[in-house]
Amino acid sequence: MKHAILLSAVPVDAAMKRYCRPGSFVVACDAGYRNSDCLGVRPDLIVGDFDSAPQPDTDSDTIVLPHVKDDTDTHYAAKWLLENGYTQVTMLGALGGARLEHTIANLSTGLFLAEHGVDVVLADTASEIHYLVPGKDLTLQRGEWQYLSVFPWDGKLIGVDVDQSANIDTYGEGMCVTSAMKGLAETVKHMLGEVVAGNFANYGGQVETLGLVNGDDPTANYVQLPMETTQWGDGFTQDDYKALVKAMYDGDVTVSNDISAMPATTITVNFAGNIK
Repeated sequence: MKHAILLSAVPVDAAMKRYCRPGSFVVACDAGYRNSDCLGVRPDLIVGDFDSAPQPDTDSDTIVLPHVKDDTDTHYAAKWLLENGYTQVTMLGALGGARLEHTIANLSTGLFLAEHGVDVVLADTASEIHYLVPGKDLTLQRGEWQYLSVFPWDGKLIGVDVDQSANIDTYGEGMCVTSAMKGLAETVKHMLGEVVAGNFANYGGQVETLGLVNGDDPTANYVQLPMETTQWGDGFTQDDYKALVKAMYDGDVTVSNDISAMPATTITVNFAGNIK
């Protein structure tokens, strides 16, 4: 696989040398060439309009861009790498700095590369940013990181476990379609009732599969959709949902527990993969 290092203008720390592989193609974007000495690398290509730093006197290949253009210097370089067959890109000096809009633009550039099949990471001394795009899994190696955060960038999402609409919609109003919830409240109430009734021995040390227990009240079940925050529409109304729950409870509709493949549907579903 062809790997490239993309150097943007935010100053980097020498510790970032760990991202520099032998034989990697190095592209410096405008003032990003100043980061090459700190990292102990020599740019193979320098790209920029040189509005933030003088054009260097170098024997490295240089592409001089106009000041007025649609792409940032970094995004132009990313397109160049994509066109020239690079499948792995590490972006350094792309996060932070004095200009917030450049960080946002660089995050968009990373997404652009990921959506075109490139394995891309943006890194600084404190963090790494990876992209999970439809149709691909993302495997992250365990490191010395303390936190893992997941943020939706665009599109519609379905939450899991609990009603996630309040969290998801902070990134874009109406982004959360619904949430496939575990009925945690009902489950806890049921099990506490069983314990109080002296029936703990019937459940202790066992794995229970809890599902539908009520065909008339979907909110009483151990798995459910949130009634208040789901984006109901003419294609699937709240009444349609209640009728479906009843049909499943009565046995008129059966649901397979086979998870070896995505179920056949009459709608388009983009599977976003898994974070492992």
